[in-house]
Parts: sequence; structure tokens; C-alpha cells
Amino acid sequence: MPFGSLDASSLIAAVPPDSLAVEGPEKAWLVGTKAREGGPLEVGRTVDAGRSWQASTLPCPTDRLAGFVGASGEDLVALCLNGPSAGYAPMEVVTSSDGGATWTERCNNGPSWILRAVGRCPGFGYPGMVAVMGDGVLVLAVGYPLGAVEASLDGGRTWKVVARSAATFVTLSQGSDAVWMLALGPTSAGLRLAESTNGWSWQRVALP
Repeated sequence: MPFGSLDASSLIAAVPPDSLAVEGPEKAWLVGTKAREGGPLEVGRTVDAGRSWQASTLPCPTDRLAGFVGASGEDLVALCLNGPSAGYAPMEVVTSSDGGATWTERCNNGPSWILRAVGRCPGFGYPGMVAVMGDGVLVLAVGYPLGAVEASLDGGRTWKVVARSAATFVTLSQGSDAVWMLALGPTSAGLRLAESTNGWSWQRVALP
């Protein structure tokens, strides 16, 4: 990708690699900030394989990002963290149904007065990657001390554990028609590698 075009869209300070989402050969999204010292999170969108970018602002009061994944065409989801102790600090899940042009806050782990307006994010364990399935189901990997995948059927307002592993670190990888869960850490009887095509039910995959 010609990274000079990212500077043209003011995304001059990219957040770590898990902030990049790719959907097909032409479309991609990248999260960054407008200043190298941090600031509001911006989403750059390209529909021409990186030749040009358009930026919009994520509705997150922080410049920290845990995971950003795009799937199923124009449906996107982002996980924002507020503080260095991810999993025990406030976090938010925001979604977009128009390719990142506009965003809606779905859940927040902040003060109780905020929770009346939005749903409550999973609050136990260190969050990892987040993904959105083709049918709109949101899935979130949660590490120590829970070790699980949580899913939401109502756009992020409520969450439920759908796959368990006692591993310290749990992450997700999204393909064109499925999401894979990989659990790393101590040996356990829980899932280590699993696949889901709907986000709600998971099938164990044998490790090579």
C-alpha cells in the first residue's frame, strides 16, 4: 500500500497491527490518530487497494485500541480500551453498518450512569480480538483469568460465554466465512483451537 496516501488522510500515527482489517482485494480499514502523541482514534477506509483513503472518527474517549476487524461487507466492529490494564479498565464496543462512515456505541464498562444508555461489555478477563459475523453476531476473545469467547446477538448490548478455554491468552482470526479461536497458555481441558461460522456455536479443531 502507498503509505503516503495515509498521511494525506491525516492518519499519520497507526495503532498496532491488529487495527488493520481487510475485506477482499480492494477494501481495507486502518485505525490511527491525527497526531503522533495520540488523540482521538480515526478510521481510514480505502476501496481502491490503498490508492486513496477517507477518514472518520471513532466515538471512543481514548487513543488505545485492542482489536479492529471488518467482515461481511460494510459491517464493522471496534474494541476500544481506556487504560493500560486491559480487561479491568473501562472498554467500549462500537459498530458500523456503513463501512465506517458512522459508528454507534454498543457497550461500555464505565461508570453506572453510562451503562443506562448503552449495554455492558464483558467485564471479567483481558479482552483480545473482536469480530463481527455475517449475520451480525459479535464475538470477543477474553483471556486471563476467564479464557473464553463471548458472543452478542443484539449488537453488543448483552454478552454470553459461548466457548471456554482455561488458557491465559485467547485471540481470534477472521476469514471470509468463519472465525477461528486460538488459545495459548497453560494446558487445559478447554478448547485450544476452534472454528465458528455463526459466532454462537464452536467446533473443536485438532492441533497439528
